[in-house]
Amino acid sequence: MKKYYQLRMYLYEARQTKNYSMRKVANEALISYQHYCNLETGKRGGKVSFLILYRISKVLDLDIDYVYEKEKEYQEVYNGKEFY
Repeated sequence: MKKYYQLRMYLYEARQTKNYSMRKVANEALISYQHYCNLETGKRGGKVSFLILYRISKVLDLDIDYVYEKEKEYQEVYNGKEFY
């Protein structure tokens, strides 16, 4: 059975608005491409360190308070659960 994950839409939309690839965001945020990809796609649905969120917010020109609130909503609704 294929597993489905809940996308972090706030990251996806911000990245698309800036016309950045996942690799570009990862490189500029000083994290691995795989880690960023897993965060955005929801494969890594658990909590994310504040430092990582801060770095990503700077790359995507997002207010850290906005990112914090969006991540809080994501955690409350999906809490890292896999969707089938």
